[in-house]
Amino acid sequence: MKNLFALLALTCLIAFSVVSCAPTPANDPGDPNFLQSTPDTVKLTPTIATATAGVSLHCGCTFPLIMTNKGGDTTHIQYLVTQYPADVKTHDVTVTANVTGLTTGIYTGWISFRAVDADVNNTSGMFYDTLHVTLKIP
Repeated sequence: MKNLFALLALTCLIAFSVVSCAPTPANDPGDPNFLQSTPDTVKLTPTIATATAGVSLHCGCTFPLIMTNKGGDTTHIQYLVTQYPADVKTHDVTVTANVTGLTTGIYTGWISFRAVDADVNNTSGMFYDTLHVTLKIP
């Protein structure tokens, strides 16, 4: 009877663990939150002169995105951040290359972001990411 009770308790515990969909807190050291760009590098060419990347928090939480800086060849590589600075799960960053008059070579750029997880009101809730861009002119 003791074995049956132990087996029943273990089964309930496993079932609860599998069914539970409660989110992991953003500051849980076992599953740290972070800001991520997908993809982390946008690759452009004369035939693919526009691409979009998504910037989101690992937790899937909504958050306002703050563009902190951009650099590289900002004359030929331009950025448009949509839903900025709205509180959404994924912010779209459209990268466009102006290839007119460019000579053969690889041109690079980057744009950096900062986000504060709305559920965390301390420095551990500040997240940073950089989206990189390469433009290859054959």
